Amino acid sequence: GWSAEFARRHPVARTVADLYRARYEEPLTGAAAAAFTATLTLALAIDTARTADPAAVRAGLRQLSLPATQTIMPWNGIRFGPDGQNELAAAVVDQQTGEGPVLVYPRELAATDVSWPEPPATGPGVP
Repeated sequence: GWSAEFARRHPVARTVADLYRARYEEPLTGAAAAAFTATLTLALAIDTARTADPAAVRAGLRQLSLPATQTIMPWNGIRFGPDGQNELAAAVVDQQTGEGPVLVYPRELAATDVSWPEPPATGPGVP
């Protein structure tokens, strides 16, 4: 998951999002954030392996342990388990509001409580 609202509060994510907007004149999307994270993770594994040999890179990925402060994703970090999945990945949920997306889950990161049902849209162009 990706949350632009989370990125505004996370120094590393905010910096990357600002650089992305300056370069591409568009906001950083979830797909772009995931691609950025995957590329950096793979680069770190290759650096650890000191080779591009697939077995050595897999071993480098298994050795990798990044805390939440070193990733732009709203996760607890990056650490791959025996099944090859990131054990520290986590989900986030944004609720669309009149002011834009607002983080509502997980609770410890939430900017507001969930409003359900979603309030009706307001603003220009909305009848």
